[in-house]
Amino acid sequence: TAPLRLGSGGSGGSLISSGGIGGAGGGAIFINVTDTLIVNGSIAAVGEGGGSSFNGGGGGGSGGSIYIISSAFDGNGTINASGGSGGNGSDSASGAGGGGGGGRIAVYYTTRTYKGSIIASGGPLGFTADPFTANGASSGAGTIFLKQDAQANGDLIIDNQNNQKAAITDINTTITLDSLNISNRANVTISNNTHLNATSLNLSAALTNNGNLTFTNAIFSSAIIYNSNRITAPDLSITSLALYHNGSFNI
Repeated sequence: TAPLRLGSGGSGGSLISSGGIGGAGGGAIFINVTDTLIVNGSIAAVGEGGGSSFNGGGGGGSGGSIYIISSAFDGNGTINASGGSGGNGSDSASGAGGGGGGGRIAVYYTTRTYKGSIIASGGPLGFTADPFTANGASSGAGTIFLKQDAQANGDLIIDNQNNQKAAITDINTTITLDSLNISNRANVTISNNTHLNATSLNLSAALTNNGNLTFTNAIFSSAIIYNSNRITAPDLSITSLALYHNGSFNI
């Protein structure tokens, strides 16, 4: 909830030195404004894309971190800590690079009229023309934490911008939220011995629960849940849900 770390660099491509170079990780940005922050341009800590090579694409760098504190938060720009894209490959003995994982964004504010985008998705996989060549590892979404001063706990958003083959975004710290929103092909896992409590859950992606989840109300739309422990959600709205379940689900 107060991210300050740099992103990690991606790995080089293929098994030989002539593979694509891995992309650099995104930077770390901290902005503390006592009055009004207007973002009509771009604030970016994006991972660099991996280099392309006939001998295998390099991996994308992971997104960095963006930490903002402001009284008034306004504008129509872009705040982006996404991972870099994987480099392309073409050799039948090597494949495309994996995308970099999404970074971390946290915004604390008193009033918000900001209408722009806030993105922390994983980077897309690179491309290879050989259909029999395995691509690199897929990329997981980062996290976006938004908290108004008047809120007790804040809102957590995990959105992978519909990147396919998403790797896991792991939540392994006990936390209490006002809302949790998981969408657009994100793939979230709640670790063992982790307690997550939220007033509301809006799930339209994949969630694996190995911990203890409690929600006052939950909305499931094109959702997938793998539950091996405990979920409590007394107020449910279900449009589409695939439930793989060997724990407890209390409604």
